[in-house]
Amino acid sequence: MCKSVTEAVGCFVLTLLASSSVIAASSALPTNLADTLDLYLSAESSYREADLITESQVREFQIYLRRTRGTSLATHPMWAKKALADHEPLARLFYNGGAAVIRATVKKTGGYDELVPLARNPRSRGIFEDAIKENEPELLMQAVEANRKKQVSEAKSNGKSEQQMRTTKELRIFTARDYVAAVTEAAGPKVTGPEADASAGSRALAPEKLPEKQ
Repeated sequence: MCKSVTEAVGCFVLTLLASSSVIAASSALPTNLADTLDLYLSAESSYREADLITESQVREFQIYLRRTRGTSLATHPMWAKKALADHEPLARLFYNGGAAVIRATVKKTGGYDELVPLARNPRSRGIFEDAIKENEPELLMQAVEANRKKQVSEAKSNGKSEQQMRTTKELRIFTARDYVAAVTEAAGPKVTGPEADASAGSRALAPEKLPEKQ
């Protein structure tokens, strides 16, 4: 079981290697991936940096990448599957009038992961709706803090430490930065100089040979 984000990335790459699906190096990545994604998302007038992105948005960007840059590790379908599904309550709340309140909350929480289970729970979803209706991010933050205390209490009763709680999160893609960071880390360090040709033969396939979703 992968116990940290770094290990989760490693497990994902090992899974690909084991299945002979893809062996990719950083040379297989499109140049300026982060800038390209920012420009693509910025075409939506409501987009802000660090906004939540969903599975369909990642898939649409990957289609754009294939058409303009060719197939690469960045267009592998596994990345879209790690993004939040469009039908998830948090995605629906964010894109149906709740973006401002959720953005303000995320600045305090440091990410979207704690909001996903709250949005799924019918009782706490009501707090989401009230916070959005009243434009009161503090209401949502209070729910996050209450849930943290509950999780700590449950973890202690099960003999787990807070450190163990923090190291059991799976790799998820919530933002454009998450996507770029995950793809870049999976690609591995960029090789330059005399070693580049030798390493490319053992670590990378030509972009057009990477697998496409069936």
